[in-house]
Amino acid sequence: MLKKLTFILSLLFALNSSAQSENFQHKFTYLLTYQPTKEDPNSKNSVEMVLLRNRKGSAFLSKNEFISDSLFTEIKNKRASIDVKMPKTRFPYKIIKDNSDNTITTYYRLFMDTYQYEESKKNIQWKIHTATKKVNGFLCQKATTTFSGRHYTAWFTNEIPVSDGPYKFSGLPGLIVKIADSKNHYTFELLHQVRFNYNYPNLIPTKNVYTTDKKTFLQKHEEYKKNIVSKLSQSGFTLDEEHRNKIREKYNRRNNPIELGGAWYLGR
Repeated sequence: MLKKLTFILSLLFALNSSAQSENFQHKFTYLLTYQPTKEDPNSKNSVEMVLLRNRKGSAFLSKNEFISDSLFTEIKNKRASIDVKMPKTRFPYKIIKDNSDNTITTYYRLFMDTYQYEESKKNIQWKIHTATKKVNGFLCQKATTTFSGRHYTAWFTNEIPVSDGPYKFSGLPGLIVKIADSKNHYTFELLHQVRFNYNYPNLIPTKNVYTTDKKTFLQKHEEYKKNIVSKLSQSGFTLDEEHRNKIREKYNRRNNPIELGGAWYLGR
């Protein structure tokens, strides 16, 4: 039932939002393996994420979010039925890296609203090591960093001369092929890359967007998680006690954020 509610809300949000268009020339697909429940190694799951690049910077989002946006565009242009099946995502955010001012802007959807906050690329400082090895067919070099409470080891390659990578990571002299935290709770690994010419008409939403700072957003996210059941009820959805308990249990099990002490995704 919750999946249907989430789809309805996402569809209403997309169809009633205008957006800014962006053109991309490269797409890198990563596999994210993550452990949502800190005390349960068996909770690990995997999902594909995409890094879209052009000369100005890049956008990072889940593959399913990318597919959903494409389908929403088809629906708005009346080239697809509103009954089309939409893929689910547990990561309703888009991370935009801007090369012109070295900023990282996160757009994170909570219910019908989107929260926007900025960070500096300089928040991630790297130490480059001499160690090298082959990763997924690329000769890579080791680099380490600490970001938002986690220690990471990255393997980057200058065979792809792109100073970028998954999530908020960038700034190395080559593309990050693999990066994992010291506990292996979060691992991003490059699967493949393609050159393409893609116009993304609804990358950045312009309606129901609230500009804030990261600290305030994290507070809003925690409030949302605590009040998710009442939020759904206030929107006109009727939930029996069984569904209320399932929703609460699901959110309580998601206690291992990628950025420790903060929000990381709104699962569905």
